[in-house]
Amino acid sequence: MAMKDKAYITGSVLKWSRETAKLSIDQVARTMKKDPASIAAWENEADYPTIKQAEKLSEMYKRALAVFFLPVPPKDFDTLKDFRGKNEQRDFSTALTFYIRELQQKQNWLIEQLESDREEELKFLGKFALNSKVIEIANDIKNEIGFDSLKNLKEPLRDLINKVEQKRIFVSLSSNFHSRSLLNTAEVRGFAICDKLAPFIFINTADSKNGQLFTLMHELAHLWLNSSGISNIDFRESLNSIYDPIEILCNEVAAEILMPIRLIREAFKGKNITIDLISNFSKEINVSSFALAVRLLKNNLIKNEFFYHIKSIFEKRYNEFLKKEESKEKTGTPSPFLLQVRKNSRAFSNYVYQNYKSGRINGAEASSLLKIKINNFSRMERYLFV
Repeated sequence: MAMKDKAYITGSVLKWSRETAKLSIDQVARTMKKDPASIAAWENEADYPTIKQAEKLSEMYKRALAVFFLPVPPKDFDTLKDFRGKNEQRDFSTALTFYIRELQQKQNWLIEQLESDREEELKFLGKFALNSKVIEIANDIKNEIGFDSLKNLKEPLRDLINKVEQKRIFVSLSSNFHSRSLLNTAEVRGFAICDKLAPFIFINTADSKNGQLFTLMHELAHLWLNSSGISNIDFRESLNSIYDPIEILCNEVAAEILMPIRLIREAFKGKNITIDLISNFSKEINVSSFALAVRLLKNNLIKNEFFYHIKSIFEKRYNEFLKKEESKEKTGTPSPFLLQVRKNSRAFSNYVYQNYKSGRINGAEASSLLKIKINNFSRMERYLFV
C-alpha cells in the first residue's frame, strides 16, 4: 500500500476517541473487520489506518477526522453530573454519551450565534438554590412559562413544551441516538444542560406521556437551580432517600407544579378518599392516579395501609395504560423528519432553518446541524410549526 494512503494520526488521540465513545478494542475490531491487534497497533502508532479507515473511525467515534491529527487529546465537553440513584450510578452507555455530546455541540454553536446577536441572558437560570422553598420555585416556573394548571391544556405535554421553547429553552425529544442505539428509561429519563443563553432539556420519549410531563417539570427545576445533570428518578417514586438532595427538590417542585398541594387539599377536604375519587380527580388535573396517590401519601392525606392497598391496583392500571400507548405508537410510523425536528428541538430547528433562509449560514452547515440533507429541507419545513 502506498504511504500516501496512510492517515498519520496521533495514536493517543485515537485511543482517547475510542474510550470516550465507550467502545472496546474488540467492538471496534468487529466493526472495522480487523483483528484487535491491528486496532491496538493504530493506537500505539506501530501502524496507521488508511484514510478510508480513519474516516470510518471518525464516524464510529463521532469525532471530526481532523481531531485525530491533533498532537494531544483536546479538552472534551463537560461531563454532566450523574443525579441517578446511588444504586443506579454507572458509566453512561455509548448512545447516551453520543446524545449528550451532540446536544452540547448544538448548544455551543447556538451560544456563539446568540452572543453575536447580543441576546440577553435568561434571568431565571439559577434564580433559586437548594435551600429555597418548593412552593416559591414552582410558582416562579409557572409564572415564567405562563400557565396555572393543566386543566385548560388540550394536549398538556405538547402545549407546555411549546410554552417552554418560547422562553428560549430548547427541548430535545427522542428515545434513541439512532435506530440501533436505544435510550432506556432505566438509564435516563431526562437531563438538563444549563446555560444563561441557551439551556437545553432532553426528555426520553420511551417513557409514558405523564412520565415525560413530569420529567419536563423536573428538568425545568434543574435550570432554575442552575444544576446541569442527568436524571432517571421515577415520577411515582415515594422512597427517594437514595437520591441526591437536588433530585429530591426537583421532584418535589415538579409534583407541586403538576399537583399543587393547595388544590389537592381543597379537593379532598372533609371527604372519604376512595380509589374512584383519586381516579376522577387525577383525570381532571391531567396526571396519573398513581402519581396523585403518591402525592396524597407524602402529604399525609392518606395512610400507608390504604396506599399500599390501592398501589397494586393503580400499578396494574398504569401498566395496562402503557401497553395501550405502546400499541398506539406501533399502528403508525411518524415521519422521520418530524422525529428529527423533535430530536433537534423544534426551536433549535427553527433557528437554524431561519438562519439558512436568511443566508447567514450555508446549506452544508445547516444540514450538518439538523442532520437532514439540504434537498429534504422542504419536507422538513412543515414540521417546524406543528
